[in-house]
Amino acid sequence: MPAPVVIQNVLRTPSGWIVDIWNCRGVLKPQRFAGYGNMNDGILAFLEGLTGKEYEWFHCGYYVVPLQKEIIEAVKGAGLEEELSERLERVLNWIVYNCNGGAINWSGFYIVSVDELRAVEKTVTRIYRKVKIQNDEQYELLQYLFAEVIQ
Repeated sequence: MPAPVVIQNVLRTPSGWIVDIWNCRGVLKPQRFAGYGNMNDGILAFLEGLTGKEYEWFHCGYYVVPLQKEIIEAVKGAGLEEELSERLERVLNWIVYNCNGGAINWSGFYIVSVDELRAVEKTVTRIYRKVKIQNDEQYELLQYLFAEVIQ
């Protein structure tokens, strides 16, 4: 397990994920793919290899997040794409600005702690549940949306 990092007098355990900001665009991705805000297909292939699910890039304001394709399609189909985008942007802003003391116009790598990654997962899960409820379907929890790739 990575050594804890202390930022602003708060103990944070790195998740192995970062927000990679370059040229005013942030990309949430595993730390091993750090560099110039890239969002290549190798990252999606890596996630697909771990989870067995297909991934796509989801744009949310100044950020881009890899999400399971079935979730993106369900959210778009229910007309909740804008809500998910806004909520994810707020969470990612909190991670960059409040937890790391950074900004979207400061290029660099911003650590995402385990708790912060869970906040991203919880945001996606809440909207996905809303989709399932809207479709009058029984929903299942997304326990492993990002859990398999936390290292």
